[in-house]
Amino acid sequence: MTLYVTEVMGLHTANSISGDFSLGAAGLLIENGELTSPIKGVALAGNLQDLLMGIDAVADDLTFYVGQGAPTVRIQGLTISGK
Repeated sequence: MTLYVTEVMGLHTANSISGDFSLGAAGLLIENGELTSPIKGVALAGNLQDLLMGIDAVADDLTFYVGQGAPTVRIQGLTISGK
């Protein structure tokens, strides 16, 4: 499954020592390179260090919201459950 994540819930629950996390997420399913159906109620699990090492693409769409900004990034290797 490939998911374009638009919202995460519970990042504050990440383990600050091990970096392990499990987050609720919502977004859009990607099929054949196209954004298709909305997805909510899924969980993303992994490790913060592995997440950062899994970044394999960074887009040129840097956007700021209330003084904070980030471009779209593609991350390989996260565990997604639910649907």
